[in-house]
Amino acid sequence: MYKKSSIHVIVLAAGSGKRMQKKKLKQFFLLDDVPIVMYSIIKLFNALPSASFHIVLPEKKINYWKKLCKKHKFNIPISVIKGGKNRYNSVKNALNSFVFSNNDLILIHDSVRPFFTKKLVKRLISSAKKNGHAVPAIEIKDSLREKNEKTENTSSVNRSNFLLTQTPQVFRAEIISKAYLSEENTQRKTDDVSLIEEFIFPINLILGEELNFKITTQKDLELAKIIAKNFK
Repeated sequence: MYKKSSIHVIVLAAGSGKRMQKKKLKQFFLLDDVPIVMYSIIKLFNALPSASFHIVLPEKKINYWKKLCKKHKFNIPISVIKGGKNRYNSVKNALNSFVFSNNDLILIHDSVRPFFTKKLVKRLISSAKKNGHAVPAIEIKDSLREKNEKTENTSSVNRSNFLLTQTPQVFRAEIISKAYLSEENTQRKTDDVSLIEEFIFPINLILGEELNFKITTQKDLELAKIIAKNFK
């Protein structure tokens, strides 16, 4: 059992949203009358009101964010951090921006996953306190085929061998900071779990939630607006 910890929340909102094919970044589209990123932060704050909050944004959108905060009367205390050229650099920038101790917990969340529950957050925190980290994952229900990029042929794969990981993901600060801030790490992997695999095995997975999907396309956004009307 790890010692008592403080909690720090990093909300990643620096993505370019190319797959949405819209001029406005997807994290700023409205959901239940507020930008998606605010919707997610409010839910995280309701689950973890004593945590410190940090948002990572594209540098060109920081002033826009400040205007949105005034417009929507958003008053949750949150530090603003300039995003990097990719997810790895954005998280690294965030970890370099505030002070934490080794036993603190750091929660990292993609801003465009708004439909997680408070129960999931509490389970993640509880599991991370015991195990040093916790990552939500769900089984894949659809059939999968693997594409050969050279021949364009496809072959069937066993879906039971795969899982979909989600966020929020929670890590003991000593673990995640070692993965991101180590000078030896030169591979620049695309997600937190891939990085900590070099330091911890096996990964501590807990059951995620079906509705906790990432809003990536226009159809995702349309579905999210329907879900938001009834989601608590």
